[in-house]
Amino acid sequence: MAALLANHKSEAQMPLSMFVAWIAGKVLGETEWQIRSLNALWVALAGTAVGRLGQALRLPSLLPLFLVQPFLWYYANEARPYALLICISAWLVAVWGSVHQDGALSPARLWAVCGLAVGGLACSLLFSFALVGFTFAFAATIVTRRIVLTRRHLPPTAAALLAVATLMAYSLWTLKRGATVAKLWGVGLSNIAFAFYELLGFGGLGPPRHELREMAHGSGGIEAVMLQGRYLIGLALLALSYLALVRPAWKLRRDSTTLIATGTVVLSTGAMFAASAVVGFPFWGRHLAFNLPIAVLLISKAAAAMERILLRRLLTVSLSFLLLASSLCQRFVPRYGKDDYRSASRMAAAALRSGKTVWWAADHVTAQYYGLGAPAVQTNSGRLIWFNPENERDTRNKPVPDLIFLSKPEIHDPENNVVSYINEYGYHPTTQLIAFRIYTRNARQD
Repeated sequence: MAALLANHKSEAQMPLSMFVAWIAGKVLGETEWQIRSLNALWVALAGTAVGRLGQALRLPSLLPLFLVQPFLWYYANEARPYALLICISAWLVAVWGSVHQDGALSPARLWAVCGLAVGGLACSLLFSFALVGFTFAFAATIVTRRIVLTRRHLPPTAAALLAVATLMAYSLWTLKRGATVAKLWGVGLSNIAFAFYELLGFGGLGPPRHELREMAHGSGGIEAVMLQGRYLIGLALLALSYLALVRPAWKLRRDSTTLIATGTVVLSTGAMFAASAVVGFPFWGRHLAFNLPIAVLLISKAAAAMERILLRRLLTVSLSFLLLASSLCQRFVPRYGKDDYRSASRMAAAALRSGKTVWWAADHVTAQYYGLGAPAVQTNSGRLIWFNPENERDTRNKPVPDLIFLSKPEIHDPENNVVSYINEYGYHPTTQLIAFRIYTRNARQD
């Protein structure tokens, strides 16, 4: 708890997620696979919710299309709260779907909805944007299905409002203390494009996330990269599959389930975009993770609306195959790998053992997890210097480094102090890992 309260980064706005991760670490262990293994539970629970919804709506393709989503499996393989948020959202969608089908909202169902809503908000305060959409969904269902609310619905509603107010007060407190996230570029429509690029499963067929990040940060050339042969075919086929759904989706324009689901996605995304534009927070697909179950619902309903059975099956199979291929590429193709802290930490440790001085301008906690060591340690006369962009700006007063490990300068060197030092004193990149560049004195890149 003390560590969470002292945290000035985005983790401070994920209190329940951090608590769940802490409990999981104590129970399951703290190796990489043990930390991530809890996500298997969230995926299974989310699949259960989606499967129930598919049965209720008579959409047999819903669960298979959900289980091949690259977005789902990418974040199931990360020690972050997004798999849990997808699970919570899936159950909210399932409960909403059953309420809309039955035309009844019992107090027990409302308690479940309120509990899920508060739990999602406690897991990540970004879930407040999801609540904008889900509030619309349930309100629209209550109105269109003429559901009568009674006094028995007041206790869960009041309890939820009190809990939400408490969590929002905590959120404002963390923001006042400086809790924030990286601001990599100006907020614009490209944010929505990047978000749905991930959310709709293009991530394993097109350029990897770290390349898109660098290009979006200023290097440009995104269109040219996407037109490369190794990306163009997969991206085009998946895009054409989605385009084939436009006409059947249009036929559902009077279907209340489709209209409300569409409104839910539009409102939650719009609220995220509006807030981001005000505070300058450039969001990614993961910040809209709560939209995945309802987006898959819309895709499945559009596919089911195709009149010709053969075309419907062909499109569903081809879409599933492309999404599965995207999932497998993200997992097994090296260029889609995660930020390579493991290799970078091992290289830094080897340099320290040989007596060299190392500057580390990257995340400290992750490096320590991989055994790089405590701040300012001495290892066989080697010296490790952690660069802290928050309070260390004078690079000239630090020991002269033999190697500089730099990751995501926009986060770990926002004022370009390390980059300026590299340029001024003639350091050159000798090794490049995913999300890392390693600079050495008096050496040139091969």
